[in-house]
Amino acid sequence: MEQIPTQAAAKKKKSSKFLCIAPWVGSALFVAVLAIGAYFYVTKKPIVVVPAGNTTSVSTIVCDDAIVNTYNAASKLQVRTPGGDVTTDVDALTRLDATIRSKTGFEQDPTCQTILFWNAITSSDVGKATIALKAIQSLHDAHNYADSNLENTTSISVMKDSLTALSTNKV
Repeated sequence: MEQIPTQAAAKKKKSSKFLCIAPWVGSALFVAVLAIGAYFYVTKKPIVVVPAGNTTSVSTIVCDDAIVNTYNAASKLQVRTPGGDVTTDVDALTRLDATIRSKTGFEQDPTCQTILFWNAITSSDVGKATIALKAIQSLHDAHNYADSNLENTTSISVMKDSLTALSTNKV
């Protein structure tokens, strides 16, 4: 006599086929995700898609990590001589200013311009600060921003306020 397959037996038969296929699908997906991740890691291409209208452009990088680190160390307020006052390293900032200005393309690097702006503010040079602020504003309008590793990056409005305060003290 022939047995009629029950619903439970049919489910068991389907689930055993699924169990044979499921590990292969999972493994294939894992390998695909791993390969795509490796491709983006090796090529350094961004994975994030930026919606239209919110694009950024890559600016010229003249002031690299070495310059940023030098600036951060020199601009830090600390006691620099035994028994001395808390100051910035004015000599190092002056040398850094000259180094930046000697580099080709510093005008288009927002990090360089930010350093030059704050150096001008520190040395009370309204003219240089104004030129640097105009460059920063122009670069900002083109979606080029200073390196976030600078320890004193602020908004353009704060920079404008600093320049205004310096200008009014000069009058």
